[in-house]
Amino acid sequence: SSPQSLLRSYRFAFDKGRTYYVAEFDQAKLNELLQREMLPLWGDRRPETIVWLAQEDENETRIILDESLNTELQHTLKQTAKERGVPLSLPLMDLTDNVNISTYDVWGRFVEPLRKASTRYSVDNI
Repeated sequence: SSPQSLLRSYRFAFDKGRTYYVAEFDQAKLNELLQREMLPLWGDRRPETIVWLAQEDENETRIILDESLNTELQHTLKQTAKERGVPLSLPLMDLTDNVNISTYDVWGRFVEPLRKASTRYSVDNI
C-alpha cells in the first residue's frame, strides 16, 4: 500500500501564527495495514499513564512532581502528552503516597514500590 492510498483528505490549518498540516486517513485501510504488519493498535480508549518523576533544584533538593505543583517541567510534560493524545497523570502525593513513596524510590528507580503505589490510580502504564 502506498501512503497516498491511505489518505482521504488533507488541509492546512492556521492557529496563533502557526501552520498545521491536517490529514484524514482511511481508518479501515490503516487498521488492515497495521494488523497485517502485526503492529499494535490502540482503540478509542488510550492507555492511561502515571509518571513518577523526581526533580532536583539548584540546591540539590529533590521533589516528586505531583498534580498540585505548577512547574515548567510539569507543564511541558502534560502539554506534550496532550498534544500526542496520551492520557497522563501525576501522583497526588497526599498522605497515602507520602507514606508509601519517597524521593529516593523515584530517584533510584525502585520499581516495586512505584508499582505498588500506582495500583490506587488504576492506570495502564507506569
